[in-house]
Amino acid sequence: MNSSIGGIDLTLETPRPGFDPRLILDLVLDHWPRAVFQDREGSTGRSLGEVQEGTSELTTNEFFVYQDEASARSWEQDGWTPENRNRMIHFLVRDSPSHADSLQLTMVVDDFTVEIADLYSALDGALGRPSTGTARPPRSATLEVALRAAGCSLTRMQFYDVIDDVRQAFYPGWSEDELACHPRDALQFCDAVRVKANAPVPDTVIMRAMLNRRKRKQP
Repeated sequence: MNSSIGGIDLTLETPRPGFDPRLILDLVLDHWPRAVFQDREGSTGRSLGEVQEGTSELTTNEFFVYQDEASARSWEQDGWTPENRNRMIHFLVRDSPSHADSLQLTMVVDDFTVEIADLYSALDGALGRPSTGTARPPRSATLEVALRAAGCSLTRMQFYDVIDDVRQAFYPGWSEDELACHPRDALQFCDAVRVKANAPVPDTVIMRAMLNRRKRKQP
């Protein structure tokens, strides 16, 4: 973590094979559900959720993510201001200076806040780091990667719909948090989701998806 003009650089390394920028976007969405994405070469921003759900390949190696539309407008009109401080993250993906088979991801932020620390830790865990020349397997993955690993053919949004349908059918008066606080009911909920999804998706994947879905639906 090094100070630089315009903010603080937070860097980590990830294996080059299989790297997908969408993993970064997915984790940012968990923290900023209304985020706006802007490619370094693009003149306008787009909803990060729409970008993440797009089917076209994402190959950008430098982009900005704003906390929400108001933040994006503020940066476009006024540049950095005290009011939009900590409401934009600049991401850069470059060749690793130390490992030929790795990439270096840099997050440029204003301050190393608790929220930024949480996101950085999530990225560090999901992307993995080379160690003595060997890539460490990731400790977590995007929802769609987890679904494929479980033999589920649904997209992330289709799986979210299954989760919503099951929760509304069996626990219509409960919030996602309340359901998560009742272990036995949560296990029954997961069983019902697996039946509807027709795949042995692990409990942890289902519950994490339900809670992440809640955050993305918040206004």
